[in-house]
Amino acid sequence: MTTEFANILKRFVIQIFKERENLKGVKMSLVGIRPSRRKEIVEIDDETELIQVLRNYCSLRKFPILTSLARDMKMTDITEELNQFEKKRKEFYSDILAKDFAKSAIEYCGTTGSREVTFEVTWSIDKATLDDLEQFLAAAFRSHDINMLIHLKAVRNSRLKFVCVIPHWLVDEMKDYVMKNGDLFKSKEVVEITVDGTIVFSVKHLLEPHQLENEEKEKESLQSDDEAKE
Repeated sequence: MTTEFANILKRFVIQIFKERENLKGVKMSLVGIRPSRRKEIVEIDDETELIQVLRNYCSLRKFPILTSLARDMKMTDITEELNQFEKKRKEFYSDILAKDFAKSAIEYCGTTGSREVTFEVTWSIDKATLDDLEQFLAAAFRSHDINMLIHLKAVRNSRLKFVCVIPHWLVDEMKDYVMKNGDLFKSKEVVEITVDGTIVFSVKHLLEPHQLENEEKEKESLQSDDEAKE
C-alpha cells in the first residue's frame, strides 16, 4: 500500500507541474489551509519541493487534503484512484486490531522535523482497531483542522498507546488545543496525551484500582501470547 500511495502522489505532482496555473492553484489552497506556512508554500518551485510539503499534509493513512486538491484541479483519474485507495484503506483499518498492529512493529517515520504525539487510552486492547483511532481523532478534533495533520506512526501495548506524528510547526497549537479540551479527551477514555515529549493532559491519578489491575492482566496476557509464539 505504501508504494501504491507513493505512486499516486507522484503522478499528482507530475500533472501539477505540466501547467503552472495548476501549481498556483495548489499553493493558494495550501496557504488557505495553513496561512502560517505561507513562505514555505510560496517558495515551492519543483516536484521534489512540492512532494516534501505535501508529505506534511498527507500519508497513506490519511490523505483528504490530497483528494481535495486533485478534485479542485479537476484531475478525475487521480481523484478516482484516491477514492478507491481510501476504500481499501478503510477496510484494512477496520479489520486490523490495534494490538496486532503493535506486534507487527510497523512504523511510519513521518517527515523531516515531525514530532510525536502519544494518545494513551483505556480502550479494550482485544477490541480496539485502527479505525477506532481514526474515528476518535475525527470526533476529538472536529472543530479544528488539526485532525488532518495527525498521522499514525505506531501502536504500543500495555495500556493502549497510539503514537502519531505531526508537523514540527504544529506543536504549540496542538499543546494549546489539548490543554483547552481536557474534558473532551476524558470523555473519550483518554488517560494521557504527550506532545513532543511533554505531558499536556493526564488523568492517570483518577484511575480506579481495578482499572490498573485489568491493565496489568492485559499486559501479562499479551506477554504470554508473544512468548507462546516464540
